[in-house]
Amino acid sequence: MSEYSREEIEGKKSWTEFVVKEDLDRMLAQHQLRRERQETVLKHYEFRFITRSGTIRKIFLTIDMIPGTKRSVASLMDITDRIRAQ
Repeated sequence: MSEYSREEIEGKKSWTEFVVKEDLDRMLAQHQLRRERQETVLKHYEFRFITRSGTIRKIFLTIDMIPGTKRSVASLMDITDRIRAQ
């Protein structure tokens, strides 16, 4: 999806580098809330994702904390084509 290899991303890039600037503050706020008050944070929302080539993709994100940790797990679904078709 990102046009990067696993080796180019893991331990080298932050998830924030893939978020369109206008969506980043909202996502950072959700990220912080997820660690402070899990019960009030969104678990599903959309954002715009930037690929290596600069293409903007519309993503549906599902995210939650891994119980007993400060880590989260996320699923990203590219809904760009569906949005265009609508």
